[in-house]
Amino acid sequence: MSLILSRLDWKNRFGEIGLGLYTLFYAFKMWPLATTLYTREGLLPISMSESALMGPFWSFLDNAPAAHALHGLTALAALALVFNCGPRLAAFFIFLAQWYLYNRNSFTFAPDTGYTQAFFLILTCQGWITKKERLFLGWLVLGVAYSYSGLSKLDSPVWTGGFATRYFINLSDSTRLWVPYFDSFYKWPMMIATWLILALEVLAIGLITFRSGRLLVWTLFAFFHLFNNLIFDFVQLSLGCFFAHLLLLQWALKDSEDFDVFVRSKKHG
Repeated sequence: MSLILSRLDWKNRFGEIGLGLYTLFYAFKMWPLATTLYTREGLLPISMSESALMGPFWSFLDNAPAAHALHGLTALAALALVFNCGPRLAAFFIFLAQWYLYNRNSFTFAPDTGYTQAFFLILTCQGWITKKERLFLGWLVLGVAYSYSGLSKLDSPVWTGGFATRYFINLSDSTRLWVPYFDSFYKWPMMIATWLILALEVLAIGLITFRSGRLLVWTLFAFFHLFNNLIFDFVQLSLGCFFAHLLLLQWALKDSEDFDVFVRSKKHG
């Protein structure tokens, strides 16, 4: 037991552990559907995605045994990442596997796929970049991802009109019954919340250039993703983003002063 705990080293690796467990969960969840979703025997012929997969090179994966094996190996790589056994190689394999599966059937992946893939790529490069560069890349991914998301939402009347929060609540089975209550008493607060989220996303790339801005962006969006998954049952929508936030927190606590406010409050407490 002590050997397992020493391999985990969860106090210093909680972000990697979280991201690995999330990947493990997703691999097991999709494993029974691998044939239907990712092979020629399923829904989409490879011709629909071949151009994105560099031609026929990837066709050897377009069968049921290979698809199931790929999910199984992804699960093993996730476990290796959790237990710190060749984490760079494990992260690179997960990145490649997700890249292939996403291009094979992009309909099966959540909005957080590209976000988590970027962090797996950073994990792969850990031996070739300094800790400061690793942290810089993490913040850059966070800023670019949120600003891109925010700018793309400017074309959506649902977001610019302030209705996204209401629709978001209405999508979840656990909160759909709240909608009439919110409409009656909290229409304007929900609209303001929608606009604040949109503004924060658009400005994220600028906010991460200074310490208080980084703290603001990380804290608000980390709690936003946590709230989504605890209240709205949208595990596949942003749970990966939450664990990527934890990984960024892990790096920042060790290699910067961005989150010293947390450390100081803990010491004084």
